[in-house]
Amino acid sequence: FDNSMYTSYQFIFMNLSTSTDGDTLILRTSTDAGSTWDSGASDYKWCSVGRLSSGASSHGQDNSDDSIQLTASLWGGAAIEDVCGQLWLYNAGAADASQVTFQVTYSDSSGSAYQAVNNGGGKRQSGEDVTGIQFSAAGTLNGTIKMYGWK
Repeated sequence: FDNSMYTSYQFIFMNLSTSTDGDTLILRTSTDAGSTWDSGASDYKWCSVGRLSSGASSHGQDNSDDSIQLTASLWGGAAIEDVCGQLWLYNAGAADASQVTFQVTYSDSSGSAYQAVNNGGGKRQSGEDVTGIQFSAAGTLNGTIKMYGWK
């Protein structure tokens, strides 16, 4: 992160996979360049809406959470059940609550091979600058995440 140069950051997810069926991709932030990750029970709030190719709707929200949930907890762990999409982080360098918006698509873990799309947003609830971002899942996370800074 170079918050003196960039006001916003874009992250592109390409073929992220997990080793665990029914997993969830989550986000956490840091104020000390990744030495620690903010994971308190009320550090974040988020909401999302989604749709499965079967026609079923999915949505989620939490007004007081330890992370921001980017996928519903039905992300598949098979070889072709990967996540692609993007996330924007806004106002990372300000002593204000940083916000994110995201859009992801992935295959669910139901064995029916449904495709899912999830769109949402969230914020870190404390007013401190963000100097690190962590994407993780319960299983081993593989794939590519590209980061771009925007002025």
